[in-house]
Amino acid sequence: MLIATMGAAHAQVQGPRYGGTMIFADNNSDKNIVIGFWANAENRFVGTEVYNGLVHYDSSYTPGPELASSWENSADNMQTTFHLRGDVKWHDGQPFNSTDVKFTYEEIGQLSGEGKLYFSKGVDLDHVGTPDKNTAVFYWLYPHSTSAPAFANLGVFALPIAPAHLYKWGDKNDYINSQYNVKPVGTGPYKFLEWITGDHISLVRNENYWNKDQQGNKLPYLDKLVIRFIPDAATLLAAFKAGEIDFLPSGIPPQLLVDVNKDPSFAPVHVGATAMGYVVRIMMNLDSGPTANVKVRQAINLAIDRQGIIDKAVSGIGTPSTGIFAGDGLKKYRSPAVGGAPKYNTAAAEKLLDDAGYPRKTDGTRFTLDRFVVANGAPEYNIDMANLIKDQLKQVGIIVTIIVTDPGTLNNWVWVQRPRKFDMASILSRSGPDVIFSRKRYDSHFIAPISRQNWGYNNTENDNLWYQATRETDPAKITQIYNQIDVILNRDLPELFIYDYYRAQPLRNTFHGVMNYFTNPEAGPTDQIWWEKGTLIQGATASTTTAAQAPQVQNWQIGAIAAIVVILAGVFLAYNRSKKKKQ
Repeated sequence: MLIATMGAAHAQVQGPRYGGTMIFADNNSDKNIVIGFWANAENRFVGTEVYNGLVHYDSSYTPGPELASSWENSADNMQTTFHLRGDVKWHDGQPFNSTDVKFTYEEIGQLSGEGKLYFSKGVDLDHVGTPDKNTAVFYWLYPHSTSAPAFANLGVFALPIAPAHLYKWGDKNDYINSQYNVKPVGTGPYKFLEWITGDHISLVRNENYWNKDQQGNKLPYLDKLVIRFIPDAATLLAAFKAGEIDFLPSGIPPQLLVDVNKDPSFAPVHVGATAMGYVVRIMMNLDSGPTANVKVRQAINLAIDRQGIIDKAVSGIGTPSTGIFAGDGLKKYRSPAVGGAPKYNTAAAEKLLDDAGYPRKTDGTRFTLDRFVVANGAPEYNIDMANLIKDQLKQVGIIVTIIVTDPGTLNNWVWVQRPRKFDMASILSRSGPDVIFSRKRYDSHFIAPISRQNWGYNNTENDNLWYQATRETDPAKITQIYNQIDVILNRDLPELFIYDYYRAQPLRNTFHGVMNYFTNPEAGPTDQIWWEKGTLIQGATASTTTAAQAPQVQNWQIGAIAAIVVILAGVFLAYNRSKKKKQ
């Protein structure tokens, strides 16, 4: 859990209060709410309402107790002992215990990107011991201080604790195909109620939730969460205007921001880059076809006008990407040798294509990429961006066919199926919060048919650098290692980095409290969000809260408009006075 309090633009409201339903909207509907090996980031927030992690993180990313009430390391940092809460029950009434932790990290976690990245058995983790039901001991294969990357990934958003008693231990097929991946049983603040495919998911208050607020009141405050799936931007805007939607964690398409900001129920809409370092990327088929040629990838990289895409597809909200190290938290790892975002240069792109063996034919074309795959929903990094790239690549002789599908199918085509069923694919993916998070995408040891892992990039020098980064303790040397990785990835371009993504997350101003999704749009819970029309909790005090801080991009626009209005009013008055004098 990540903590981010809402800003203070609205009047004081007395709270907290119990009761009410909050309706989320989501751009995409996925095929499962899967534990640990999430199929789609946009549905990850459903899981973070249902499950818990060992620890939670505040807005400064400091870990605090969750299912683990405390923990300590051995003197040599080779063991970490987690002391677990003894008052937690699964939604089916069974008690949570250390066996669930062992099962999650030794079994489910070995099938997930985050699990293999930080807790890989035989590489990072030897095993998890369970000396008693309320104690879990992680036995590491090399020293893990509490500043190690693994300690930034013990939260529910990375690896939720799974119910061992509902899965067949050791049966990989059961883990992947279990009914509990679509009817989840967790320990979190909300229980699964129903899933109407393509329409909505409903969660209800867990009346036996173990957590309380600072005043000792039982959580969560709300009675129900409903997550509606609305991929179409026009339908989404209509739903906001009709009062049918209260919050969009994954963010509205940027082109809707001006309209939604006109609605006093949502204004000002929260806009931010978040702590997670999101980058819009174009993944390349590295196995076959023209994109398997590094010179072709380099040419496409130069033929894309990033600022043009930001201006036209994203309403100017975003910045051209310099690579994987996005956001303020990771920018120190960018190499000066890379020199910033790629410069749009069609002449250089044409030469690279000639050198790659793809000269223009008599009709002016070079080759065709007939599977540029994008997901439905989120047009700013899917269909709208894809159409702009299609037009840009045509200028250098590359003909592109766009295929729109659902996110689950896209994941399957890109990461799972062999041979690959794509030439290029558009995705939004995070690089943080810790720098080692990206290792699973580029280290060849992580090549596997698993979503959001390495899909085929193999470079021994790159692999060795990622390994060195996990073992090095000197911060200056770590930075030097990542500088080298930055150079390699911007040269080899297994995927193209298009723009750093900012999220516009509207929240209806009748809801107040602690909003975790502003820090991490993939992760709740909303257990400390309350509705101002609910039943006041005895002893509650006035609370100054709001939907969000006004986004900077909107502030200057509002200020500029106000200044223009004042100037025009002054000119009009002066003109009238002058006209009267002449008369």
